[in-house]
Amino acid sequence: MRYGHASLVSLRAPNRIKQGTGAGKGSANALDGFIALVGMLAWRVGGWRTAIFALAGMVFILVTGLWAPLMRSTYLCGLAVFLCL
Repeated sequence: MRYGHASLVSLRAPNRIKQGTGAGKGSANALDGFIALVGMLAWRVGGWRTAIFALAGMVFILVTGLWAPLMRSTYLCGLAVFLCL
């Protein structure tokens, strides 16, 4: 496929952020809370550098539009661990 001079990420990222995850009105608040939780947990476990890296990773996943597949994968892995115990 040929994308031209702009990548798909730069063309679609603002629309994905503006639309949110599509889970309803509260999805933006839940999303902000989850990202903040990841940042705080990383800061407590590994310090401020780890927290910045974790937050940058979460923002990258959000901007590239991979948030829904990430949550689906996290849910399925968590469910598999729960069923194995």
